[in-house]
Amino acid sequence: MTSVLPYLSEKDLKKVISTAITYITTMSYEQMQAILYFFYYTDIKRKDILKITRKEIEISKRLEKNFYPKKLRMVLNKYFRSEPEINNAFNLTEKTLRYFFEKIKRYSNIKADVPTLKHAYKINKERREK
Repeated sequence: MTSVLPYLSEKDLKKVISTAITYITTMSYEQMQAILYFFYYTDIKRKDILKITRKEIEISKRLEKNFYPKKLRMVLNKYFRSEPEINNAFNLTEKTLRYFFEKIKRYSNIKADVPTLKHAYKINKERREK
């Protein structure tokens, strides 16, 4: 028997962000929102978000305008204007990313781990293609 991941709606995602801003004081609201929306709207793997640069995101935004929804583009632009890139597009380390998702898991009543976010991406992609 295979288990089915719950679907995470954008409304649920906003609730997760509201919870995260209350309990995670080491990141800005813009950074948290950008990370969660990027996972939600792309098929990026957890390890790859630590490697991606803003230049790579900008190139793919230009090449695939329809791939990145307007909401994601707006969130990324807001975050990128608020903080310079230091070690990757989201200024994350493995430790901060792990801490981020541990806090969300602990304090949010909505499941918002990377597999659930990737599942939401697949469902959203199927809906856009219909």
